[in-house]
Amino acid sequence: MPLAVPVGPSAVTINRDDRVVVSQPDASIRADHDEGFFARDTRFVSGYGLWLNGQRPVLLNSSPIAFFSARFEFTNEALLDTEGPIERHSLSVRLDRTVSGGVHEDLDIVNYGRRTVYLTVEIAIESDFADIFDVKQRTLVRRGVVNSRWYRSRRELRTSYANRDFRRELVVAIDRSDSVPQFANGRLVFVAAVAPKGVWHTCLKWLPVTSSRRRPTVLPCNALERVPPAAGPRLPTIRIETPNGVVRAAWDQAASDMEALRLEDPTFERGVFIAAAGVPWFVTLFGRDSLVFAMQGISGYPELAAGALRRLAALQATDDDPERDMEPGKIPHEIRHGELAQLGILPFTPYYGTHDATSLFVIVLSYLYQWTSDRSLLERYLPNAEAAMDWIDHHGDRDRDGFQEYATRSSHGYYNQGWKDAGDAVPERDGSLAPLPIALCELQGYVYDAKLRLADIHELLGQPDRARKLRRQASRLYQRVNDRFWWEAEGTYYLGLNGHKQPIETVASNAGHLLASGIVPPDRAGRVVARLMADDMWSGWGIRTLSTDHPAYNPFS
Repeated sequence: MPLAVPVGPSAVTINRDDRVVVSQPDASIRADHDEGFFARDTRFVSGYGLWLNGQRPVLLNSSPIAFFSARFEFTNEALLDTEGPIERHSLSVRLDRTVSGGVHEDLDIVNYGRRTVYLTVEIAIESDFADIFDVKQRTLVRRGVVNSRWYRSRRELRTSYANRDFRRELVVAIDRSDSVPQFANGRLVFVAAVAPKGVWHTCLKWLPVTSSRRRPTVLPCNALERVPPAAGPRLPTIRIETPNGVVRAAWDQAASDMEALRLEDPTFERGVFIAAAGVPWFVTLFGRDSLVFAMQGISGYPELAAGALRRLAALQATDDDPERDMEPGKIPHEIRHGELAQLGILPFTPYYGTHDATSLFVIVLSYLYQWTSDRSLLERYLPNAEAAMDWIDHHGDRDRDGFQEYATRSSHGYYNQGWKDAGDAVPERDGSLAPLPIALCELQGYVYDAKLRLADIHELLGQPDRARKLRRQASRLYQRVNDRFWWEAEGTYYLGLNGHKQPIETVASNAGHLLASGIVPPDRAGRVVARLMADDMWSGWGIRTLSTDHPAYNPFS
């Protein structure tokens, strides 16, 4: 019987589209931690606390129910009210959170005691509107002005933030309550009398306002009990039928995880979905991540491949902007919507500092056509694919040596611009940082694959001369990569070539990408696989990104 192994920090994370809530297991949120309610790269809720008669309830259990909802179960320590002691463990306190356009909270208190209890329920909700980059780095900077106001007749607490033309607002609305809400000392206050076996209920809506044109919708009361489609449109899912319960569970979990990453950009076309890069820090469009997701998940969610092509084509660069590492034809790396991006402090509007997304765009176009046989896709995106290939042939090969390499031009750009984009991700043999420009091995494989696939597209569209030219280019690249990047002593490919055109003698997982691209000759493929599966690379859970024998290896890096 499979054993579930929980991993990760002690936190409860739920999300839907670009709305994410990260809290402690007791539902609290602390501003000095990587917690909060985030929407479009801004933290709308930075603090949250719940009190009954001045004391925090006692946590019994908490867990996500689905990727967009969580339940927190509490009881009470001994309390006092106006009638005397309230017996310990006589109250059931249940808090449900469900994310849709905003967050819906249901709070229910059941009195299992033998007399009516009188409770003062207090909820503190604080907002700092911090940019997600500041939260992640724990360097909180207040750049604008925060104002809060309680609207008694509307039962709304409105907290606004303004810094020049960057404006955000959180509306906390009490949708239903068995007590009249008040606001005092920075807390929402409810005075409740709960009879024996009685239930007291209130529900709150957290509404993040990022545009004056529309307010987000949230679910009604008892939202967690409702079926998931109430949270918004779901994409169709391909299911498998198998008597193998482990395989079936793995497939169902993968489908749920994929839907959890589904993202609809409210500034773009309605009904166009892409895959977010990751929760909670990367809930936005990343070129590489959305395209890799599209390739690997096309059997379950071809709509996300179509959405990635549509959104990235609209953002494909037409100008040259060094500060954003932008060049004509390039596919973007990352787009952000927070304060730092909107005010130009960071260049992510969007930022183009990735090399591989441009090749992957062409590859995914081919993948989607092979899956759908929709010829109109090829006709619609052929200009984008040709612009991408033009970038590959000119800007992608910075020194005209026939290989793809990168070097950031932006003062805030990423040093490394492959799929390993951490600053220390490409070490030399001695562990030192490889100098720019860097020609990673997998970039060559992506381009080889892209050229062959674009050749097939031209052939299908009746352009055989262009197809032949691309195939000749791919053939030359195949030969040159296998001559220059092959590392005979290790039976794998060099990680890349450094800025001095010397091989980076580092055993890494990057060579595995070459297998997928088809650029590895059959007589070498077995050796590459064996090297990837050697003890220093195979962890038992998967292939390590770097050999444990390498001086730079650090599993915590």
